[in-house]
Amino acid sequence: MSLTQFNDRAGLVRLIYPQKEEFLLALASGFGAALLYGVVLAERKRTLTWPRYIFRQLRVILLLLLLVDGGILVQRLVHADFLFNWSFGFDALFLFWCSLYLVKSKHLQLYRSDW
Repeated sequence: MSLTQFNDRAGLVRLIYPQKEEFLLALASGFGAALLYGVVLAERKRTLTWPRYIFRQLRVILLLLLLVDGGILVQRLVHADFLFNWSFGFDALFLFWCSLYLVKSKHLQLYRSDW
């Protein structure tokens, strides 16, 4: 596989995501993040009314995305036979910090209740 030849793009994806399930979970997580990014941009303009319902459910959607990321981490751990790797530790720590921010952040709570 060569990175300069574009004939085998699936080989490059298999290099990063060896299992199809990991790729699909990462795709779902990325789609949810892009959707929330679009909702936040629409909220800042305050001209559209359809993102209001999604914006009110911001905390729930963020929690679901964290659960998907946790599922990705568990999937990677299973494929590595639960052997410790620094990237797994950093991912778990990052998920923990994000969940704490989601639960305890007054800024996020006030930002959500502003709409």
